[in-house]
Amino acid sequence: MHETQDLPVQCLKGFNGSQPLFLFATHGAAADSDHARIGLEHATNLVSSAVILGTYSCQGKIKTEFLAKAKNREPRPLWVDDADRAIGHPDAEDIKRLKEAVMKAVRNL
Repeated sequence: MHETQDLPVQCLKGFNGSQPLFLFATHGAAADSDHARIGLEHATNLVSSAVILGTYSCQGKIKTEFLAKAKNREPRPLWVDDADRAIGHPDAEDIKRLKEAVMKAVRNL
């Protein structure tokens, strides 16, 4: 099961129309993980009427309290083992790649 936070979900559900949209996400999971991929797919489905110009995701630091609870949860979330490597992200390289992805999306308009 994919976990999402309420505010971003509400924001995406409130988006209507066929306006261009670029989705960006940070998470504790590895950027190339199934968890990250499924999360972006979920977000894309929430805005199915939008023209998705592109997506980008990278690791991002998880709040210590949230991570501690997740590590003790059964079953243990799949992304937990990646979360310690998320500290310090997004970093300069992540931001560089995000800028490149946005510029590519804008060029394709």
